[in-house]
Amino acid sequence: MELACAIQARLLSDVGSIDKVSANTARTLLHILLLTSGPGLLTTHNATTQKRIMQTLLSKGIEVRLRCVVTAIERDTVLWKSSD
Repeated sequence: MELACAIQARLLSDVGSIDKVSANTARTLLHILLLTSGPGLLTTHNATTQKRIMQTLLSKGIEVRLRCVVTAIERDTVLWKSSD
C-alpha cells in the first residue's frame, strides 16, 4: 500500500511537470489498482486503522481489490482471479 501511494505521487509529479496538467487532470488519467489476496489491508492492525487506510487509499483514487490472486502479467495487463 505504501508502494501504491509512492508510485501514484511520483507519476502525478512527473506527468504534471512534463505536460503541465493539473494534479486533478493527471489523477483522472492515472489508474492505480492495489490487489491483495487477503480479506483486508493491515489485518494485524485494529479495525479503525484498517478502515482509515482503506478510506485514505480510496480518497487518493487508488482502487483496492481484496481476495484477489494475480495469475499472469502481460505487457499491458495484469490478470487476476477473485476468490469471492
